[in-house]
Amino acid sequence: MLFAVRGGEQWVLGSQSDPVAAELTLDAVDFCLLVGGRYAPDTVPRETTGDAAAVRNVLERAASLSWL
Repeated sequence: MLFAVRGGEQWVLGSQSDPVAAELTLDAVDFCLLVGGRYAPDTVPRETTGDAAAVRNVLERAASLSWL
């Protein structure tokens, strides 16, 4: 999965040798609000392409960081 923050960094989540199954783009502030528990994974503003299940998995894992 390719994860990008608008106007900033891009990361490939998973092995570099695996094909990219989905792309997820978030605003940096929205990502921080998601990790901080202020957005639910299904309501955070985002742009996506590809495998919806992979995108949902990444968003749910990011949101779970608010419990740490």
